[in-house]
Amino acid sequence: MVQPLVSRPLGSPAEEPTPEPAPLPFFPEYGSLFEVADRFIASQVGQACIAREAARYAPIRQRLDDARDAMTPLLHTREGDVRVPLPFRMAVSDPSIRRLASAPQPNAANENEPQVVTAERKAPRLHSIGQSIGMSEADVRAVRDGRARPAQLRALAQAVIDAEPLPSGPGPLVDRVRTLLGKYGIGVDCAGYVQQALVRAAGTTRAALGLRSMANEDLSDLGSRGFKPVAHVTDLRPGDIVSLGPPSPGEPGHRVIVYDQHATTADEIARLGLATTPHAHLRTIVVDSSWGSGGDARFGGVERRTWFYNAISGEWVWTGPPKEDPHGVGVGRGPLPYKHPLIGFFRPPMHVPARASDR
Repeated sequence: MVQPLVSRPLGSPAEEPTPEPAPLPFFPEYGSLFEVADRFIASQVGQACIAREAARYAPIRQRLDDARDAMTPLLHTREGDVRVPLPFRMAVSDPSIRRLASAPQPNAANENEPQVVTAERKAPRLHSIGQSIGMSEADVRAVRDGRARPAQLRALAQAVIDAEPLPSGPGPLVDRVRTLLGKYGIGVDCAGYVQQALVRAAGTTRAALGLRSMANEDLSDLGSRGFKPVAHVTDLRPGDIVSLGPPSPGEPGHRVIVYDQHATTADEIARLGLATTPHAHLRTIVVDSSWGSGGDARFGGVERRTWFYNAISGEWVWTGPPKEDPHGVGVGRGPLPYKHPLIGFFRPPMHVPARASDR
């Protein structure tokens, strides 16, 4: 269980003993401002506005659902059919990994070998399987680089399942399928997933969005490429891109696409154990991406996750993958979202009616 975003309400110091007033949670000096917002949200007019906004962006959320479904293909195994969220996969650029993969393999399979090394070692076999179903070398390479289209990923994933035995063990079928795919380097990275979800959500083409080729698009420098910077978390809308920098030198950044953003509800507050009631400065941000797996394909990959933000304290709480955080109570908190420096929020041109403030 994570700790509350703010563990106790802050009261103003009393110069002499006085009866304890009912404390306003989260910085009383801002209380009147947020009280106005809270009362508006709770009013009939406020609820009507919220419902109207939800309806306005429903088509974009549906397209984002479709994008996630496309990256969660139905695969056929000898043990039955299963929907599989595709694992996380990045192109390998570290020469030391290639050296390990090219070293002579022991007679017995090394179960402790890092998955990324195993995937490099199995690359020739994967290309052979791809060739057997008519895939080009370039298409197989796109899969191994984490930048393939859903149809390519599904076709090669199914071919590997048909050609190779699933790992043994008592684990869920979906986990064993993901483990097999991870060992063959089949999956998608965050930028590979988000750029395709973006094109679908925007209802337009890559060219219209100014995107580079799939292999070369990392969704950086969006502010200089026609995307509108979004100043505040409270202004985020479905289809916006969140760009995060590397948590430390030499590590990759991260990209996510916003599915929803709203005032944190009473149910969400209860689940997280926050010491407060719903207030306008507590925000819920639901995001889609392909998430790092820590080298274990059972984790990460294509998932929808939830972040929470306190607009006064600047603190974030984020939920984790279902296996680590089955009740959505949060696995991390801090001044940075997902422990990454925030580069910015960016809005692409969307096929929805623009408001006056957007023009």
